Amino acid sequence: MTSHGTSLLALAAFVLPFGSVAQITNGSARTVGTDLNAAVVEFVNGKMGKKVGHGECWDLAAEALTAAGATWDGKYAWGLVIDPERDVVLPGDVVQFENVVFEWEDANSLYRESMPHHTAIIVEVKSPGVF
Repeated sequence: MTSHGTSLLALAAFVLPFGSVAQITNGSARTVGTDLNAAVVEFVNGKMGKKVGHGECWDLAAEALTAAGATWDGKYAWGLVIDPERDVVLPGDVVQFENVVFEWEDANSLYRESMPHHTAIIVEVKSPGVF
């Protein structure tokens, strides 16, 4: 994480920026390997490299939640809101970023992209806070 609360994107891992909100897909207690979270990850893995819906970030999350049988409002409300600074984040959790800046390096170039809203799905937890 950079000093300005931005995220560093490297390979397939990213760090949730301070102030990000993760809405977990399951409404029950946080347990590893929930069926709903596993179904979300399975859906996402089956769509790697393919366009989902209109190709927007939210399209993947919406279709994954529906395919997994999640209960949600069809917009942006689902599951429990957790604090990734304090709570466990699991594969299959959906993350809603607000005012996020991603930075990454490729060879000798630094790239930066900012987004007022961005949705992502955690498919792998590499270590606490790194996904």
